[in-house]
Amino acid sequence: MTRLGALLFWVSMTLWIGGLAALALVAAPVIFKTAPSREVGGEIFGRILWVFNKIELACAAAALAGAFMMMGRPAGRLDWAKVAVIGTMGLNVLMITLWLLPTMNSCRGVEPVRFEQLHHLSTKLYSATLLAGLAVITLAALRKPTS
Repeated sequence: MTRLGALLFWVSMTLWIGGLAALALVAAPVIFKTAPSREVGGEIFGRILWVFNKIELACAAAALAGAFMMMGRPAGRLDWAKVAVIGTMGLNVLMITLWLLPTMNSCRGVEPVRFEQLHHLSTKLYSATLLAGLAVITLAALRKPTS
């Protein structure tokens, strides 16, 4: 059970956080630099995020399951902290997917001030998710194996 948990945790966290980093550090700058306008770039990148959010939700579920399966017996504080952070990251993605992106799409071109406010919020939520994921991966990698 622990090996399967470790596999679920590491593969899902790597795909999730690596994907977020690639989108933020590679895809977004290239798209916005080469798109004919900021609006077109936003439309393209928004569609990419919409698809990636589904992958993120699957990764969140798999990472959470893996983290539970990897817990020591009895579970320690770091085990529970890892589960709590992954759960919070998953809730971030759920909120982005179900509320934030659809609301941004409805505001695009109609309510520019509201759109910019929501865009700022989305940037903060994605950044927080990325940083939290890096912290979880780092702590998990530095943790001394238990047997």
